Amino acid sequence: MLKTSYPEQFFLYLRSQPNASASTIRAYRRDLRYLTEFLQKEYPRIDWPEVNHLMLRQFLAAETERHLNSNTLTRRLAAIRSFWRYLHRQGLVKANPTKFIRVPRRQKSTPHFFVYPQVQKFLEIARAIGRNDFLSRRNAAIFELIYSAGLRIEEAVRLNVGDVDLLGEFVRVLGKGNKIRTVPIGRIASQAIAEYQKFRRQLLASRQQPETAALFLNKNGTRISQRGVRKIFHQIVQRMGVKEKISPHSLRHSFATHLLERGCDLRSVQEMLGHKSLVTTQVYTHLLPEKLKKIYEKAHPRA
Repeated sequence: MLKTSYPEQFFLYLRSQPNASASTIRAYRRDLRYLTEFLQKEYPRIDWPEVNHLMLRQFLAAETERHLNSNTLTRRLAAIRSFWRYLHRQGLVKANPTKFIRVPRRQKSTPHFFVYPQVQKFLEIARAIGRNDFLSRRNAAIFELIYSAGLRIEEAVRLNVGDVDLLGEFVRVLGKGNKIRTVPIGRIASQAIAEYQKFRRQLLASRQQPETAALFLNKNGTRISQRGVRKIFHQIVQRMGVKEKISPHSLRHSFATHLLERGCDLRSVQEMLGHKSLVTTQVYTHLLPEKLKKIYEKAHPRA
């Protein structure tokens, strides 16, 4: 029978690593839960040292039959490989069966983004959706900032008051791998944050709570959660009448796409997004064939 202590030891180890993000750990926990459930069903008497590469291939095949895309399967395998490397280093297993499994080729998906009129409508609804002045100003400030600086949801909710320089119009962001980057923010986002901070102070005073470092608060005066922001995002999208399934990451995609549309160079967009590799940022160039064609015709001597 599978020892539940092995995965828990692995997650304790991950949390101790300086470059392990909370979102990656959550995803890996989910991936290993699926593997555990599969092995307990198919091989109820087996323990982790007895798992071989054929069993892992069988699991990945079962996941493929669930019509998961190759990107999800790639992450599943990354989690499993990381888990077995840990077990092997700790001497808990004699062999690493993941060495014999090939990584599926990742699909190149085109990120969804809003055209600018949609962004305007989104931000108008964000301001109107709150039940009181505090919530409406907070919603406007969060999403204005996410779009203005291209932030991930987890980066936005992690912000402290001291991370935002409204005078200089910059925000200090703690990104993936605990890497810090400084991103400019626009005038409208700065104004939205300044307006929100007045109501933020009023909320804390009315609840007789001391000042807190967290920039974005919930109605109880504590740091808003990622789940809370995602819930608001989907409420706004629903009011917009958008039918397709859209992630909050769409605002970040929109940030990058709109900058490139207006002539910003790819390297600068890479730095602002906090991408480690330029290849990751290049996905946005596939969204702009007409823009690239105009640049080509203007720049190439024989166009």
